[in-house]
Amino acid sequence: MTIHPLSKITPSSECWRIMVRVVRLYTLPAYNDERTTNSIEMVFMDEHGTTMHATVRRSLVGTFEKRIKEGYVYVFAYFGIGISSGNYRTSRHEFRLNFQPRTTVTACSCERIPVHGLKLTTISEILQADSNYPYLVDTMGVLTAVGKQKEIVKESKKTKMIYAKVKTYQGNINLQNVMYGTRLLLNPEIEEVVAFRQRIVGVPTNRRPLELPCDDMTVVQQNEFLDATRMTTISLLKDGSEDGTYIVYATVVSVNNVGDWFYLACKCNRAVKADVDEEFLKLTKAATIDTLKDCIEDGEYAVYGTIKDVDSDWFITVCRCGSEVVPRGGSYYCNECKRRVMNLIPRYRIKTRVVDTTDSATSVVLESVACLLLHKSCSEMLKYSELWINM
Repeated sequence: MTIHPLSKITPSSECWRIMVRVVRLYTLPAYNDERTTNSIEMVFMDEHGTTMHATVRRSLVGTFEKRIKEGYVYVFAYFGIGISSGNYRTSRHEFRLNFQPRTTVTACSCERIPVHGLKLTTISEILQADSNYPYLVDTMGVLTAVGKQKEIVKESKKTKMIYAKVKTYQGNINLQNVMYGTRLLLNPEIEEVVAFRQRIVGVPTNRRPLELPCDDMTVVQQNEFLDATRMTTISLLKDGSEDGTYIVYATVVSVNNVGDWFYLACKCNRAVKADVDEEFLKLTKAATIDTLKDCIEDGEYAVYGTIKDVDSDWFITVCRCGSEVVPRGGSYYCNECKRRVMNLIPRYRIKTRVVDTTDSATSVVLESVACLLLHKSCSEMLKYSELWINM
C-alpha cells in the first residue's frame, strides 16, 4: 500500500492515500442554528511534520463525526482537493482536503508522527507580521501578567473580550483567538514545554496550573466610529440630498446570487469588461466542484476555478462526419461511416485539471470553446507547435 506525503498532494490526481495524525479537530456551527454542526474542521500532520487542513461539509457530518477523533492516526483515501484560501489558514499548504461520500477512513498507529503537532512560531516572527498575515500560529511563552477582562456592551448584549491570530490593534501586534479553533494550554506536560522551561532561567519546572482571576471587569461601550457617526434610516437616506457617512441598523433579508454580487476591476479599482459572455454568467447558476459531484440533474453551471494542469494529449483526429477515427490495419477507420478515412481532421480535446476551494475535477475543453480561447484552429496550432519544436 503506497502512502503519499502531504507535501506531494495536488489536484493532479484523485488517487492519493495519506497516513496522518489528526492534531486538531473542531466543529463550526450553522449560521442560523448553533445547535447544528455546519462542518468539521481538522488539521492533519504526517510523519514529515507537514500539515494540511481538512473539512467535512455539513451533508457528510453524520457519516464521519463518530469515525474520527483528535489525536489519533488514520489512513485516508479518495478525498477531494481544493485551494487553500482565506485569512484564517491553519496550514501553509497550498491546498486543502475535502471529504467526499466515497472517502475511506482506516484507523492505524504510527509513532513517527508527532503527538501534539505543534509548529511553534517565535515572538520575533510574530512581531514581524503585518495586518494581512493570513495564517494561524502556534506559539509558546511565559505569561508575565494578566490584564483586566473587558466586556463589550452592544444593544444590551454583553460579550466577553479575550485577547490566536496575529492582528494589529491600536498600532501594536497582538495575538487574538479565533472562534471555535483556538486552544489555550497552561503549563501542559508535553515535551516542547518542558524543554522551554529548562531554557528559561529562573522558571521552575514544577509550576502549578495557572488560575485566571475574572472578578476585576471593565465595561466599555461602542467604539469611537459608532459613537461619532450619525444614525439614520433607509427612508431618510432615500430623501436625503447631502453626501456623508451614516449608520443604518437593518436586517439582510436576501442576497442576490444570480451574478451581480461582484465585478471585475483593474488595479485602479475601475470596472473592466470581461472577455467571457457576461450575459451567460448572469443567467447561469453558479456552483462549486463538490456540489456538482453530488448533483444528479443535467444542466448548465458556472464554476469559478483555477486550471492547475493540462494533459499533453490535447487533440484528436476525426472524420468529416465529426466522429473520432481509430487506427486499424495501418490506416484509420470511422465506426460511424463504416469506412477507412484518408483525410484526417484535427480537433481540440484539451483535458485540464481544475481546482476551486472545495474540490478538483477534470474538465474537457472541446473545439468550439478552445478556438475562442486560443484564437487559433487546431490545425493552425499544430503547425505552430511543429515550428516551435523545430526552432
